[in-house]
Amino acid sequence: MDYPPKEKREEGSKNFDHLSMEEVIHRMKQINEEQAEPSEDLSQLIEQVQKKIVSCQEVDLEKVKDLILRHAFFRNPNHYHIRLITIMKHLKKKGIDISIPDFDLLVDEIIVSLPGVKKIGGDRYAYKK
Repeated sequence: MDYPPKEKREEGSKNFDHLSMEEVIHRMKQINEEQAEPSEDLSQLIEQVQKKIVSCQEVDLEKVKDLILRHAFFRNPNHYHIRLITIMKHLKKKGIDISIPDFDLLVDEIIVSLPGVKKIGGDRYAYKK
């Protein structure tokens, strides 16, 4: 994404919240190349990166694992499989922020690491006690 130079931007329009991590890094490189003193814009971008990093670190993996094991399927397994989307809905209902990027991959790793769980397909798991 190309953004107008600092001279053409309106004051107060430095909202970088909508940018992805790749765009943030790209924008930081642009600012560094374009401006002699890029400290103001760079500090805002760095704050955004720190917020995203903190939001990823806020996930308590043990709590997520415990909530997964409390799902009715894991308490009383049957011959049917369970889908990742079902577990994600359960976690959301229990108050876990599932909007974190790649959170589904993290949950997938946790589920596969549980004893007795076999991955059947891309997003399906079988469980036997």
